[in-house]
Amino acid sequence: MYLVMANESMISLYARVPPNQKIGEIADRTFVSTVNLDNISSLKGQRVLGDILFLDRPDMKNGTMIIAPLTHSLAALRVDINQSSLGTVKNIEIGEVVWQVNYTEIEAGPERNPYPIEKRPISFYKEDPSETFGKDRILFLSTDGYLYSFYTENGTLAWSTVLSSSKLKEPLFRGVYATYRGLALIVGESQGRGFVASVEPSTGVIERNGSAVYTFDGFVASTPEYVPSSRHYIFNTDNGIVHILKETMELYATFAIKPGFESPVTYVGNIFNRVGSYQGNYFALVKSDNTLYVKSLTGTYIAPLKPGVYPSGNRYLLGTDVFGHDIFSQFVYATRIELVVGILAALIAVGLGTAVGLISGYYGGWVDSLLMRLTDIFLTLPVLVIILLMAAILGGSIRNIIIIIAIFSWSGIARVIRAQTLSLKTRSFVDAARVSGASNTKIILVHLAPNVLPFTFLYMTFTISGAIITEAILAFLGFGDPTVITWGMMLQYLRISGNTLTAPWWLLPPGIGITLLSLAFYLIGRALDEVVNPRLRSR
Repeated sequence: MYLVMANESMISLYARVPPNQKIGEIADRTFVSTVNLDNISSLKGQRVLGDILFLDRPDMKNGTMIIAPLTHSLAALRVDINQSSLGTVKNIEIGEVVWQVNYTEIEAGPERNPYPIEKRPISFYKEDPSETFGKDRILFLSTDGYLYSFYTENGTLAWSTVLSSSKLKEPLFRGVYATYRGLALIVGESQGRGFVASVEPSTGVIERNGSAVYTFDGFVASTPEYVPSSRHYIFNTDNGIVHILKETMELYATFAIKPGFESPVTYVGNIFNRVGSYQGNYFALVKSDNTLYVKSLTGTYIAPLKPGVYPSGNRYLLGTDVFGHDIFSQFVYATRIELVVGILAALIAVGLGTAVGLISGYYGGWVDSLLMRLTDIFLTLPVLVIILLMAAILGGSIRNIIIIIAIFSWSGIARVIRAQTLSLKTRSFVDAARVSGASNTKIILVHLAPNVLPFTFLYMTFTISGAIITEAILAFLGFGDPTVITWGMMLQYLRISGNTLTAPWWLLPPGIGITLLSLAFYLIGRALDEVVNPRLRSR
């Protein structure tokens, strides 16, 4: 058994030889080798920045080495293993530097920062649980979001790519971890939430066109482990939740850790019981008083819960989601957010559209031509596509969504208000105001604006409905604000949890809410239309 440890300047290797493994072997001998980086000329002055790797070859020789991320370079040190003719390990020590890659030489450009991230900047690919295969390359994750692959034999670069996904806004990467599928998991944080992303082995890009990303409250606090028997990933977060993910990065289950169990979660595999059979797939944690806590990964997870009353005494009118959150509470809270989004976006849109329509219709000439051509441009844009691009660039905060929706919703209102202004400015009361010496600004604000306000309120109700639906679309597609509960985000979490067809109590409330609220404002708009247009009342 070999164990490698390091502090800032020292790297130590421990090797324990199992007793009586071979004839003539000395039982229970321990060999220790320590190297100081300052004593190696090419590494002098450098310090270890994060976790190091031990590359163990099947025969524990011919290429066995230690790979360490240092202050200025990535370095591999040879491990010399001295064996007797009978195969007994006689001595082991850390040898010379096999290869060294300076960060400034890694495709460095004027805007590149190819220095390692903290804590977990390097990892292997692991193609099977034996860890024998898949170690011909290592992964290196830099602070500027690039992922590099180096050949472990000589340190030459195999490929590099920037890590990106439409689901990640300004991500901060915290670690790269190997899995047993020949893939790698990238962990970090984005917009105050943690994330785990699965990376393809040959190209280094996030799987399924950048969609293999799982986001959650809190941040990863343990090494994400792959469970080969169930083909799941498991890790826990700093807020005391164990997450189990499918290979597609979709949520399978979550568990709340009991108070006091703050150690990293560990997959412990099968447990052999006294009747002679294996019962398995367990995870374990250790409490501060050294109490071991073991829990099964299967057979105990029941969320999302159907509506009803449960033995705990809790009543869930609309059931729970996969995290155990009450659907009814989320629905009520999201209603407030939807009203805020719809009303604010509509106020901005109708305010802008009314102003453009009044100015264009009143002044005419080149002002009218300029403003109407601008309006025509906005009317012909593929609105949903542009909104998605803007949300991806600016981020999916509620404020940004309100502004984006408003920007692309004013043009139709401007056309209607302009038409009304063209009709009103020829009326006698406008001529009388002009003759009396009223300025253009006073005529627009005092005489024209009050007469077009009914149309403004009419189109405001229609815009509210459109804004609510647009926000739901953005959130469902992954461009919403993950820190705020909206009906669209409820549907997004439902989709990524894989319960779309199995949890109707989770699906129907936000869907019905979006439909009824949009319909309510549409009917209000139709009623106002009859007030504004008397001809409709006579039908």
